[in-house]
Amino acid sequence: MSHPSDDELEVSVFGPGIGESIAVHIGRRQWIIVDSCCDTDDEPAAITYLEDIGVDTASEVKLIVASHWHDDHIRGISKVYSKCFAARFSCAGVLRKDEFCTLVVAYGEDPMIKHKGVREFYRIFCEMQELSSEDPRRNPIWALENKTLLHEDGRYSVKALSPSDEAVTQALQDMSAFLPKDNEPIRNLISENANHAAVVLSVTLGIWNILLASDLQHTANPLLGWTAIVNSPGRTKSKAALLKIPHHGSETGNAPGIWTDLVCHRPLGVVTPYNRGVTKLPTKKSLKLLSKSCSQLYYTALPTVTSPPRRSPAVEKTLKMVALERKVVESRMGQVRLRASINGPDETWTEELFGEAGKSVP
Repeated sequence: MSHPSDDELEVSVFGPGIGESIAVHIGRRQWIIVDSCCDTDDEPAAITYLEDIGVDTASEVKLIVASHWHDDHIRGISKVYSKCFAARFSCAGVLRKDEFCTLVVAYGEDPMIKHKGVREFYRIFCEMQELSSEDPRRNPIWALENKTLLHEDGRYSVKALSPSDEAVTQALQDMSAFLPKDNEPIRNLISENANHAAVVLSVTLGIWNILLASDLQHTANPLLGWTAIVNSPGRTKSKAALLKIPHHGSETGNAPGIWTDLVCHRPLGVVTPYNRGVTKLPTKKSLKLLSKSCSQLYYTALPTVTSPPRRSPAVEKTLKMVALERKVVESRMGQVRLRASINGPDETWTEELFGEAGKSVP
């Protein structure tokens, strides 16, 4: 694998059966990393890749964004933060509030709590507290609707399109329900509405705009989700030529306004799988629909069967005695790598697919 040239945009999307991460080259050997997932060696996939192509992650990664606090988006992100010493760290503005800080301390210190995402933030905030006293640039950038997170005049900008004010308000209400109470055990933190506060990014670079859609969902409330972005007077007006498909291609992430207002006609699309729950994502139906809306739809991996095969009663009895939990090993990591000249004039992309990655046929 080779490093992109100084005047070349790269978008690499990583994803196994669970999790996703994105690395974007914004030219001149400068990178941003969005979210994190881990490879089979339990190392952050983006870091492994960048080091393989010769990136000095300590100095050349300029921004790390945690789009939201679900486990499948930030596994290993504390390792990313530790490696990328020159990078600013950004996450949703709601996470600066006292409610979330209280949750981070309470849940992050308890090894019995299953919410690994909160523990990742706990590690980052502990390290950040130590470093920020010496260097204020180590303080986080709080992402809010239409806030620029990183820019260089005349060259590039990285802008958050969400969360909206209403999303922040609702997220705080959710967090309040999980705040530890006196003489009560800490509950596992499961917030069904965390996706409403997810950070969507618009990256503008040269002739290109790309839309990294996180897990933001479409709702009936016009002050939330994709409708809030489409209706916002301060949003980026240029349409994206590349879309990281929201929420693993689920119907809840597929808002009409994305296709009419935010992306160009038939953009490139990249989707990552979610291999948990009853309905694995993306479904065959959603892949077919998305393929019709995109000039080319890529996936980092496809969902697989996760239930272990049943064996004879005697074997099943023995397995239950020796194993607390059984599951099929997750599929290998997949990577979709797309590159293009930052300033054109040729508006074409080169593609390379690694591991489990592939292209969907309409």
